[in-house]
This record gives sequence, C-alpha cells and structure tokens, in this order.
Amino acid sequence: MAQAPRYSTSRQKACIPCVAAKAKCDRTPEACGRCVRRGLWCAYRQDGDRPMSRGRQQHRRRSDSTVSLRSAADAAGSPQRGGSDPPAAAPQPEWAATVAAGLHHEPLDFSNLEPELTCPINASEITFRWLHTIVPLPGQVAKVYAPPIVTFIHRTLRSYADRAIRGRIPPPFIHHTQLVPDAVPGASSALAACLNVVHMCEAATSPQSAPELYRIVLREMDALFLQCSAPATNPATLVAAFQSALLYHLVLFFRLSSSSASDPSLPQSMVSLQELACAAATRGLVCTAELACARPARWEAWIVAEALRRSLFVMYLLDSAVAASRGLPTFFASELRGVPAPAAGSLWRAASRAEWVARYNAVVADWSGIDELWPMPQDLTEAEVERRRARVALWVEDLDELGTMMYAITSCSHGS
Repeated sequence: MAQAPRYSTSRQKACIPCVAAKAKCDRTPEACGRCVRRGLWCAYRQDGDRPMSRGRQQHRRRSDSTVSLRSAADAAGSPQRGGSDPPAAAPQPEWAATVAAGLHHEPLDFSNLEPELTCPINASEITFRWLHTIVPLPGQVAKVYAPPIVTFIHRTLRSYADRAIRGRIPPPFIHHTQLVPDAVPGASSALAACLNVVHMCEAATSPQSAPELYRIVLREMDALFLQCSAPATNPATLVAAFQSALLYHLVLFFRLSSSSASDPSLPQSMVSLQELACAAATRGLVCTAELACARPARWEAWIVAEALRRSLFVMYLLDSAVAASRGLPTFFASELRGVPAPAAGSLWRAASRAEWVARYNAVVADWSGIDELWPMPQDLTEAEVERRRARVALWVEDLDELGTMMYAITSCSHGS
C-alpha cells in the first residue's frame, strides 16, 4: 500500500519562505506575492525535493544569495542600463499602499510647474562641490565639526537609509504625494523602483551578498544618470530622479560601506549626484511666491520645491560624511545661502490641499520662511538680532525631524 504524502499538495508547491512561515502562498513563478510584499528571498523546491529544515533553508539562502538578488532587482521594476521601462505593477514597501489610499480622492497635477518655480542661487556651483574638496577655491572656509556632531550626522543619515531599506517609514525628504501612482508620469515609478531595490538589503543578510548588492545599486545609479542626461520635461520628474540617486548613495555609504570603502567609483558617482542636483535646482528651487513671503498658488509646486530643498540639504551632509571618511576637508555651503530652511512640519505633513492652505496662511502670518542657517551678520543692530531670534523661535516650534537636525547642526557650527 502506497504511503500517503506527508505534506498536502498545495504546501508541497508553496515557496520555501511560505512553507517555513506556514503561510498561504499564491505560487507565482519567480517570486510569490507574499515574498514580494515583504521583500523576502523567494524560491521553490524542485520536483522530488523533500521539504527543507530551517537549517537547510539558511544554507540554501546563503548559497543562492547572488541569484536571489538579481531576481529581486528585476522584480522591483528597476530601470536597466538600456533604459527599458519598469513593469507596470512593481511591488512597493508596505507604507506606500497606505499613502496611495489616503490620497486616492485628492487630485494632483504636477504638470506645467515651471511658471511657479525659480532658482535664487547660482546652481552651477553645486556641480563642483565634491571637486572643491580636492582643489579648494580661494577664500573657502573649512568646516570642522565637533566629534559629537559628526556622530549625530552619521547616525541620522544612516537612519534614513535604514528606513528606506525596511520600507516602513519614508525618509523625511520624500513627500508622501510623490509616491502616489501615476501622479507624476515617471517620477512615482522611479522612486518606487529605487525604494524596492534598496528594500532588498533587508532580506540579504549574508556577508557574501553585500558585494553583489553594491554592484546592483551602482548599476541602477548609472542607468538613472543616463536617463537624466537629456533635459527633463518636468521638474517633478527630475527631482524624483535626484532623490532616487541620493537614496542609492545613502545605502551605498551607510549599509554597503565595506564594499565601497576603497571603490573609486563612489567619488565619481558623488560628482554625478551633484550634477543631477544642479540640474534639478536650475529648474526651480523655490516658488516665486515664497520669495515675496506669500503662499504659492499651487500645492504641487511647493511640494516639488520643498522636497528638492530637503534633499539638497541631506546631500550636503552626506558629502561631508563621505569626505571625512576619505580624509578630505569639507567647506561651508556658502553657495546655498538664501535657500529657505526646511519648512514647518505641519506644512510637510499636510494630508490634503485644504489642510496645507490653512496651515500656510498661518505660517505666513506668523513668520514667513526662514533662511537663517548661516552665521549671524556682525553688522546687525540689537533690534534686528532680536527680530531674527524671534523668527527662528517661531520656526523651531513646528519643526519636524529634518528641520530639527538642520537647526541643531547649524546652531552648533555657527553658535547663532
């Protein structure tokens, strides 16, 4: 009499992680839906294989890490070197679906933003930021952080990489509307692809997988830079590309640093990142209404400008961290003087257009925008100093985590 199989037919056909978790598996080829949603390594037993013990699963996971990472990169819908379009239904981190659902009924229009945006600085100086650490310009002032500030910057920036990898909380320089599918053709898909590529790091825990992950991230950055070499048709798309490249660099430096420490491609990619930042800033770094201390007419224009400014500040802090790790000096970002500081947290978190309008009207009435991130001028009168401090105090009342970090760093650096 034939012996009945120990496992049901459906369980025998399930993937290895779903069998181990005793979870339902949809048995999708390449990667099941449950594993894709959780960023898990996914593989199926071959016909005739017996179910694996947990120890055998871990051995198989380590031996197949390279193949799994390549498959996950393809499943994430990330752009390839040839510039092919990503699949329409790329998996997303768990918070992305919640964001999209919350804004389902909020119409968003990121087209034709150019009339609303302007650039108040010489953006071309951003391009040469990394090169000036090697060949300083005359008159540049070296920036020397105290050891506790260096540690604070390092841990905070690493937390942004970790948040992107774990897929639970978006980094504080990506606005929630930027992740709404199809809100900006090409922008939301570029960010989703980037977040899914970096999300692979959570499942890839073996040391052997780090070099392959490093190569995958470099490949994705190269493809991103190639796609942005032509003039972008939409500022929002260009900002999303810059944010994606910034996230890749954060992950490279803080999570894959053992593979990047001696790699000469990292400084070169920093130059490309700053070129992309320059291109985005040239298209618009502030809303024209902001310069007149008024509320911008369109929420979408403010979102793009604020997201770009936040990303730019994070890039400059990353630049300092990378330069310090290589024994290079870093300098005060005098080229950014006049760029508004991170906006109030309530503005950044506003879930609807109406909420943003109401809060912005209150902000304009209270203190308008803040650009006091640099040392206090020596020629100010006592009354001007008091007015400046009062404005900053109102700004600090409603800071989010990024604004708080910028305030702490600049206060400790400038003492004002």
